[in-house]
Amino acid sequence: MSSGIFLSNIRSKGDIGGVFESDGAVSYFYLYDLSNEQGKVLSAIHVQSGVPDFSDTEIEIRWNLNEHAVGLYIKGHLWAVFSSNGAKYGGNYEPDGDPNISAELKSSF
Repeated sequence: MSSGIFLSNIRSKGDIGGVFESDGAVSYFYLYDLSNEQGKVLSAIHVQSGVPDFSDTEIEIRWNLNEHAVGLYIKGHLWAVFSSNGAKYGGNYEPDGDPNISAELKSSF
């Protein structure tokens, strides 16, 4: 559906952000450190290889209620999560699949 997608959501403190990037061939979700001018990727989760079956309007990046985790939603389903300390969960999107994210973590969003 899309040749390129780039979306982000920065925590209210302005120190870290969740970033989704797809070039139409591979898609990743990143935890990005914004604490200095250079910034840097702290961690990455592989989301998908190949042409995505979703568009930018079907992607959402949300912080959970206490802003200790940031999640990537694809078509309304939580597919990848970073905790603010860099722990990562989920990824490997499949159109009819089920992400490997605990119910407890999902409920924090």
